[in-house]
Amino acid sequence: MSDPRRKAMETIKRMVQAQFADSSPDEDRIRAQINALLAIEPDLAESDGAVLFEEICEAMNVRMDLGILIHAQEHKPWLATRNPEWKVWKAYREVLAEEGRSPQVLGTLDTSLNKILDHMGDPEDQDKWARRGLIIGEVQSGKTATYIGLIDKAIDVGYRVIVLLGGNTELLRRQTQERVDFGVIGRDSSRTNNQANTNNLIGIGNKLDSTAFIDSLTTQVIDFRTAGALAHNIIPGPDKVVVFVTKKNKAVLQQIAKWLERKPSGTENLPMLLIDDESDYASINTNDPDKDPTAINAAIRRILAFFNRSSYVAFTATPFANIFIDDTIEEDLFPRDLIYALDTPTNYFGCKQYFSEIGPDSLIRTVDDAIDYFPLGHKRDLSVTSLPESLIEAIRTYFVTNAIRDLRGQRGAQTSMLINVSRFVDVQKQVFDYVSGEVSNYRNAIDLHSLEYLKGVHNPFLDRLAETFAREFPDCEFDWPTVVSELRVANHDVVTLITNASAARLEVMPNRHVSIGGDLLSRGLTLEGLSTSYFYRKTQAADTLMQMARWFGYRPGYGDLCRVWITEDMCGAFQHALSSLDDLRIDIKEMERQQLTPKQFGISVRLHPDALAITARNKIRAGKSQVGAKSISLRGSAVESTRLSTDPVARHNNVAKFNSLVAQICQQSEWEQTRGSRFVWRNVDKQTISEFIFDFSVHPGWSQRIFEGRSLSDFVKQAYSDDLQQWDVVVMGGNGERKGSFAFPSLPEGWKPPIRTFGGSVAEGWTVSGKRMRILGPGDVGTTLTDAEQTKAGDEYRLIPGNENKVSIPDRAYIKHLQRPVLFVYPIEAKKNGPESPAIPEDPMIAIVVVVPGDRSEGDRDNLKYVLNTPAQRLWNPDIEDFDDPGDEDV
Repeated sequence: MSDPRRKAMETIKRMVQAQFADSSPDEDRIRAQINALLAIEPDLAESDGAVLFEEICEAMNVRMDLGILIHAQEHKPWLATRNPEWKVWKAYREVLAEEGRSPQVLGTLDTSLNKILDHMGDPEDQDKWARRGLIIGEVQSGKTATYIGLIDKAIDVGYRVIVLLGGNTELLRRQTQERVDFGVIGRDSSRTNNQANTNNLIGIGNKLDSTAFIDSLTTQVIDFRTAGALAHNIIPGPDKVVVFVTKKNKAVLQQIAKWLERKPSGTENLPMLLIDDESDYASINTNDPDKDPTAINAAIRRILAFFNRSSYVAFTATPFANIFIDDTIEEDLFPRDLIYALDTPTNYFGCKQYFSEIGPDSLIRTVDDAIDYFPLGHKRDLSVTSLPESLIEAIRTYFVTNAIRDLRGQRGAQTSMLINVSRFVDVQKQVFDYVSGEVSNYRNAIDLHSLEYLKGVHNPFLDRLAETFAREFPDCEFDWPTVVSELRVANHDVVTLITNASAARLEVMPNRHVSIGGDLLSRGLTLEGLSTSYFYRKTQAADTLMQMARWFGYRPGYGDLCRVWITEDMCGAFQHALSSLDDLRIDIKEMERQQLTPKQFGISVRLHPDALAITARNKIRAGKSQVGAKSISLRGSAVESTRLSTDPVARHNNVAKFNSLVAQICQQSEWEQTRGSRFVWRNVDKQTISEFIFDFSVHPGWSQRIFEGRSLSDFVKQAYSDDLQQWDVVVMGGNGERKGSFAFPSLPEGWKPPIRTFGGSVAEGWTVSGKRMRILGPGDVGTTLTDAEQTKAGDEYRLIPGNENKVSIPDRAYIKHLQRPVLFVYPIEAKKNGPESPAIPEDPMIAIVVVVPGDRSEGDRDNLKYVLNTPAQRLWNPDIEDFDDPGDEDV
């Protein structure tokens, strides 16, 4: 940080926050401490105290909730029986406090780490164990601090071998090694090796009496090399921790495995922790189960298999590939013991802040002029001849943002701009040349003409900056003349960089820079102070897309100044990815509430209608039944709520929601009676159907995941095909008695309740039609069809070879002839399924069936297709797959 004033302010901030790290002081105490420190700091004035007070209060008021945890049933808590000294962790916590982490966040982090650690293996348990866990954070949300804290706590309780997989490139690995040096080892390995040396202490090394018991066989200079490791002759043991920070590289991982296998007998009995950062990348076995696993996946398994006691903990913000690992392969990396979704602090800027609502006040700017400059899907030989105006506007915005940040008291703070328009190095070099030219043009204009401009002498570059200021920051607390006065100081040191694997590594990043890159900017790399992003790329997978969003993170004091230029299509893709991740968190929260296990983590992910995959196809091996993942379409399906709630409150609410539905549809459509006491309302708005399904309750548990959460409701609401905008509603009738709680005064006079036999139990839920678990009766699906349409469906069915003499027509034959999707509601009068069945409630049981017209092969043309992981394939309602088994006849 080049500005002495800002350096002094940052020093005071760290000192004040460290002093109050374990408390929540009142404002007077904070002001008193600031004033005391200002009195001995010559570079600061009294006016700086107000800025410091606001920044410190903002940082210390940041809060973070505990995350969501599901775990294996056989888990036995062990951490509460221990009393660790927490030496390494306390040192790291003190360092984090000095960096500005609020006491509330640090307290929550401490508790979260204990939760995770308690579900890893107990180092004092001498039996063999192999734990598998998954920690889900958000992009750029501080996962690094979480896994470094976990490593520190693991060392404190007795883990002695730590392997951290830190990215797929040497640059990313080095970035991770720097953080591990600071937070785990306590020594700077960029100047020396990682052996104990009081001259290179950093981070926790300045807090502990000694860090000599922690050694690393990797440094900021080199990854693991067998020759170097042999030369150091470091042997892990009860009094020696050995840390590896390595790339996801087959050769390096195999070398580590071989080095371990050559160690003295007993090494294999040491407790070992393997942290897999960005675990959805490269670690997943993308080969079929009947083939050998991929090289990196096999190498990870080999390292884990060497140890009799090991814990594997995956970290990622985009966990789709992880949850689609086949959970039936014991030695693979499915998180069978622990899935923990971290919460984010209140000052985190993520997908919700950028993409939840797109409008005039949002931080998103639409790119619609770049196609001729950087065609999507271009090759490495693309010739760049100029820059689109939208990119030049983004550069101007960055210049103005720097000035506003300085005026807000952030002079000297690191700031950056990201430009990601191509994955090819040759194209990035050409973009670099043009961007450098624009940056120089504006810097020169500011340096040479800003003073005269303030006196009324116009300049075309400064005029454009004025237009940008008026357009982007109309509510800015500073006027344009004030901003102009700050432009020169704020931007005099802006430089343009190429940030890719081929670029020279900079030991210290420039204080203010525009970074041009591609794939290296797409995963793992952090740009400090990022405020302006220009992203013109296209990807086929939601997880890759989310990782490309390096603009997520923490933006203290300047979040309102951040801007992202992106295409409208990519904006929609981000919104879909956000929806998928939200659905995932809802699923995890629901499973936590139900105390379900990772083995019951049946995940269904709705596919994007415009072919945005949730992850790379080979990571899920889609379409292979019971292997990794399976895709299904709701086209041509009948989804039945066959396991009903035994909770009287839930049943009462279902009846209330049913009455409300009837009242709504009576306002939208006239009813018609068909086939006895069945009543049909046609052309009902899909929003009405979606809201009813969302509020409808089935028996809680793993048996009907599609009815829980938002999966089915969102499918109804978000389907965009023309034939799915309006629905038919059928209230099914039968031969029951319409009296008491079955009166339903809002229903037409001729209606009588249908009767179904029930089985099940209070614990498992009431099952419609006993063991058959079917609601639909023969021909029910054809209720909304005319007699002629039903006859046509039957004739077509009998034309199929083998069906010529069939008397009954299966539901599948009718579904393809439906004009609209149908919601069937069955207000059932329940009967016991035999004398041994438990007592059945006498009040109405509301069951529903959702029928989607068409054929399953049509699912690709809209958003009706879901991908299921292996638990979900076992757990989702089997009636999605079976249409031909007739239900009970109405009694």
